[in-house]
Amino acid sequence: PVSITLPFSETLYPERFEGMSVVMTQTLTVNETFNLGRGSILTLADGRLQQPTNVVLPGAPANALQALNNLNQVTLDDSNLTQNPDPIVYPPPQLTALNTVRSGDSVSDLAGVFTQGNPGWSSPGNLYRINPYTMPTFTASNPRPPAPDPVEVGGSLRVSSFNVLNYFITL
Repeated sequence: PVSITLPFSETLYPERFEGMSVVMTQTLTVNETFNLGRGSILTLADGRLQQPTNVVLPGAPANALQALNNLNQVTLDDSNLTQNPDPIVYPPPQLTALNTVRSGDSVSDLAGVFTQGNPGWSSPGNLYRINPYTMPTFTASNPRPPAPDPVEVGGSLRVSSFNVLNYFITL
């Protein structure tokens, strides 16, 4: 296998690896789990990716950060085009309420075939994907806290609500 690392140096750089056996020589971070239940795919990157307008001003700075984010991600794909698969294979042995994948978790020992294409059911556009030969290693680097932090002694909590159901009665 060819060793590759993220981020890629330019947009077309990963094209040279299409259809090849690759190994990711670095530990990657789970950045998106949105399509995990829909099709067993995860977005991985070298570290956590920030939403551009969360850290820089909209416009050119945000566009530049998004371009860097685009060079620093790859999709882990189980090679199955079934929608809503059961069981979901990530993390091994399968996804459960007590065995989850969260953004910020780590993935290592990733080796497989590097491809590009549409997953077939969602996520418009072409994604660079790795279809692993064997199950990569998942590490819970961002565990869910067992309980919320308690309100400090002497602190206060206020809850506010506003009913807008009758606000637009002329529609």
